Amino acid sequence: MSIENYMLRNADTKKLTKLGFVEGTRVTEMYKQIYQLYTSLLLQYLDKLLGLREKEEQIKNSFLQLQPIKEEDKDAYQSLSPLEFFYVRNDLKIESITQDYLRLLQKRCENKNYQLDAIAEQIIRDTCMNVVTNTKYKKGTRINYGPSTKDDYFAPNDSIVLGLRRNPEYDKGREKKDNPEWVEMFFKKEMLMQALKKLIEEEAAKKGIPLEVIVYDENSVTKRIKQEQVKK
Repeated sequence: MSIENYMLRNADTKKLTKLGFVEGTRVTEMYKQIYQLYTSLLLQYLDKLLGLREKEEQIKNSFLQLQPIKEEDKDAYQSLSPLEFFYVRNDLKIESITQDYLRLLQKRCENKNYQLDAIAEQIIRDTCMNVVTNTKYKKGTRINYGPSTKDDYFAPNDSIVLGLRRNPEYDKGREKKDNPEWVEMFFKKEMLMQALKKLIEEEAAKKGIPLEVIVYDENSVTKRIKQEQVKK
């Protein structure tokens, strides 16, 4: 599935058409730019509150040396993220943003202003919960952020959902049964990812942010059929 299709999964296409963001059956380039800008600003805002970049550096520099996903192996959601391990997993409802704020976001795209300043932070604070909430479900419903249907891939429909994914390259090509050292390192890496998930969720809860983290691997994401480059 292409990036463009993901951008419409939770969207009100009729409202987007009225806003001029859909032409025929396709979204406009400006919509794609605003979508990615919003994703970036939301992650910058969460980084400011939760230290996401710092935590990424810590796991890269730990003795386990976790590595980020290569660009060509990212799924559509992760390809929109300016971070290395964390990404927004919600399907964003850009059309829920007020027209005044949309005009400001469009102007920032035109000026290539992608940084989180006071105005951008205000936009994110005022709009993010409406933008991430899937209104097709009753508030608080745990919905699937799969494609896997395991319980680990469910989160509330009205929470910010972050994906967390590492590069499994160093785990491949080794025989699990005959290599106890590999098995030990693999489980230590998985435990570190789960510990990071718990830490982020606890810190978010203390700050009053409804947020859950889902740990993904190469078997629990849908790879892109084609790569569509949208400027970060």
